[in-house]
Amino acid sequence: MGYAAYFSTVCERLIKRAGLVERYRVKHLRAKISFLGFDLHHLTNDPFFKDHDYNMVEDLKTGSKVFVDASTKDVLGIGFVNSE
Repeated sequence: MGYAAYFSTVCERLIKRAGLVERYRVKHLRAKISFLGFDLHHLTNDPFFKDHDYNMVEDLKTGSKVFVDASTKDVLGIGFVNSE
């Protein structure tokens, strides 16, 4: 949760500082992790996989969304994720 909370805070401050509050929105989300459709929560009891948090950055003008997972970037080298 710490990575996602930190990412949201920093991203929101940068958006505000750049005067882009009306253009971009950051949202802190929670989900399960799956890989190729397989729920990874069945493989381990590691707290890393429990209540996994990530972020969405939305362009309010175009409606496009980017999903960022700062913790998997740090641990696994995977920075952008899909969200369903």
